Amino acid sequence: MSPARVLLGLYLAAAASALLSTFYARWDHTRCLGAPLLTFHPGSVLQCSGACQSRGAECAAFTTHRTASGVRCELISDIESCDDVHGTHTYVSKAEAAQMATALGYMDIGNGKHCKFSTDVGMSWQESQTACEESFGTLFTPDSKQEFEDMRTLKRQQGILGTFWVGLRFDVNYLVDYHDIEKHSRDNTKVCATHVDDKDHIDYEDCDTDHYKICQLDP
Repeated sequence: MSPARVLLGLYLAAAASALLSTFYARWDHTRCLGAPLLTFHPGSVLQCSGACQSRGAECAAFTTHRTASGVRCELISDIESCDDVHGTHTYVSKAEAAQMATALGYMDIGNGKHCKFSTDVGMSWQESQTACEESFGTLFTPDSKQEFEDMRTLKRQQGILGTFWVGLRFDVNYLVDYHDIEKHSRDNTKVCATHVDDKDHIDYEDCDTDHYKICQLDP
């Protein structure tokens, strides 16, 4: 294949991804079930997206799974449940995702990201991660310093105090302080990150300590 064709393919793939992200939130390796509208085998995910959009608000989401013959597409309305299914991806309309976020207790912190502060019971870091997953999320992991500040703003507005687990671990996914939100030297016996009250930084604790949690809705 010529370099020009490769570049064209990469450009078209990027354009398709950007178009999809405008209208849908993609939940990787997840199959959501609901009232079935249509199952068919289009040539691409974009064609599946077009079929969903053509039905307007009736189509809440669509799932895709690549097969030997192409893409298997399912259009659904009224999402009822979601399960982990490797290789299957669910695209949820932005309107449906916002409604689900509200129903699940998440609040918008801006830029399409939703968080909720769970103060019902203290848990370890791993237990908190599992609990977040049960409500279609993960522990809050800021993608930038601004996103961390947006979370702090919402927390302050809600008058929420206490120590909360967040999704950062410097032994796993936060090898260096990318967002400039650390204030203390690292201690190899305390690797899981917390956010306390309205501090402008994260702290680290023993991962087995019980704390509240901040969940973010995936994606």
